[in-house]
Amino acid sequence: MKKLLKAVSLMIAAVLALGVLSGCVTTQKKTDGGIDLIKGSGEAVTLYNSLAVSMPLLTAAPTELLTKIPASVTVITADTVYENFVGIISDNDFLEAGILLASQNERGSFVITEELTVTQSVTVASNVILCFRGEGKINLGAGAHLYFENGSEIIAGKTKIFSGNVNNISLIADPENSAAPLSMGARPEWFGASSKDGLGVANCDSAAISAAISFATKVYLSAGEYLVNSTVTLPTSHSVELIGSGRNASKLVLGGEARTYFVGNGSNVGFYDMNIEQIGHLKTASFLSLVGGELTLSAVACYGIANVFTLTDCTGLRCEYLFANSNVVVFNANGCTDMNFISSLGNSNKNFLVATNCSNITAVNSSSVWNYGTDYTFYNCHGIVMNALGCDLGYDRCNGQTGEIYELNQFAIYMSNCYDFTLKNLWVASNYGLSKTHAPLTDYNGNIGAYPDGVHEASNRTGICLVGCYKGSVAYCTITNHAVAVKISASPDVALNAGNEIVFLGNQFVGNVLKEVMMNGARNIAFHYNSHKQYHAGEFASCDELDGAGCSNVAFIGETFYGYNSIAELQARFVNSTGILFNSIIDAKTGNVLV
Repeated sequence: MKKLLKAVSLMIAAVLALGVLSGCVTTQKKTDGGIDLIKGSGEAVTLYNSLAVSMPLLTAAPTELLTKIPASVTVITADTVYENFVGIISDNDFLEAGILLASQNERGSFVITEELTVTQSVTVASNVILCFRGEGKINLGAGAHLYFENGSEIIAGKTKIFSGNVNNISLIADPENSAAPLSMGARPEWFGASSKDGLGVANCDSAAISAAISFATKVYLSAGEYLVNSTVTLPTSHSVELIGSGRNASKLVLGGEARTYFVGNGSNVGFYDMNIEQIGHLKTASFLSLVGGELTLSAVACYGIANVFTLTDCTGLRCEYLFANSNVVVFNANGCTDMNFISSLGNSNKNFLVATNCSNITAVNSSSVWNYGTDYTFYNCHGIVMNALGCDLGYDRCNGQTGEIYELNQFAIYMSNCYDFTLKNLWVASNYGLSKTHAPLTDYNGNIGAYPDGVHEASNRTGICLVGCYKGSVAYCTITNHAVAVKISASPDVALNAGNEIVFLGNQFVGNVLKEVMMNGARNIAFHYNSHKQYHAGEFASCDELDGAGCSNVAFIGETFYGYNSIAELQARFVNSTGILFNSIIDAKTGNVLV
């Protein structure tokens, strides 16, 4: 059958060729007398008069071809793309063939140069390269399907090449190799997107983007802005990657009344090298809601979206070089596993990550700064590794500030009922200190005293809060400028595990004005070689670095405190507690070793 189809295709090509060319090329005579010239790679081309082949009109080497041809000739250059050129397609090629096949064993190219109307289903075989030039496009009629076998290819510019029933264009597996992964690239412009600079676009690009990602595995976004004002549904049949032309070049601009702009169920999706921006700052809007799939983000910037990524039961997240600004919650994850954050930055958000019932979470070389909520929140999670992070609580817009009142109980890191966690090499800070009546200890230059405005409330800010957590470590972190550096407390539903088997090693607690460590109902905790540096300045001269109640089996070994004269003073900080051990304690104020 394929041999017969090959013969049909070659016969059609011969009929269509009104001219004769050397060097694996062909011509098509137009009504205006113009000629389309398709040339091969690396070969001299001679164009002959179609009626008298003995009379050459033009001979040119490949390097001279573009400058020596007449103005009436349009050149289509493609180097090696047009290898084994087959012909220029007309309506009849589609209507009669049913399958567009280059040959039995070879790969070949077909060119479409005008608008074709297809009224019956056609399959583009895996060895076909379909090239659209000039006015070339396909209008798919009702009931007709256009199938592209895996391995086929489309070559087209940033222009509309599909119209009509575009939802009936699909990518299918190669029947001779069904195990091969599906792969095809597309542009939203092929389906009618404008991608113009600026937002003065009459029609939004949602439908075009939907058609592109439903059809292709890679969707390329040009430089410019794509207006999305309705929901785009991600396919479950194959993975799709949206690839921009650069983070500050390609933009997905969200508008209209949609509350969730991209929705996927079991979808594997990636966003690369682009900006995502919200018009109007809808407080309830979400960019992506993904259930049971995988998400990849690389070199993406998000602005002004309330809840950017909502992930449920997803099995993989890879986030690298992400920048998120002025979002309420950047990542809201529930029941997810294998989440990785690499070299990413959250700025001026309410929360960077809220994770519930998640596992295997890694964050490396990332920062979440100037937030007015909690940087990282974990509920019932395990397998958490956070290394070389910066967590910085900024303003909270309350106590004299104009605007909305957000969270008053702020934490850089909040963990509830979590286990198997490692927090290492973190900088956990609050840029602002307390309010007018609770002046911060130091300004940015290290000077003791209030900040110039003195209106920012931070009297309830905590660096790291562990509620009902166990089997974890906090090592080599700097936790500074909070009301309380670390809180450890029991949780009613997991009281037996409250603070069980947690080690604090080599941390620096600096300038936290109320308490460095505050524990309630904690047990089996070890502090080794941590530095508790409390200034005790002004109003806070009577503050103590430790506070514990109802604790058991807590050891402080090799710790450095400030302003204590005896071990008894430290032990007095724990009420209704048992097994509180102090050993090799140094007081930094006097230099004494408290044995």
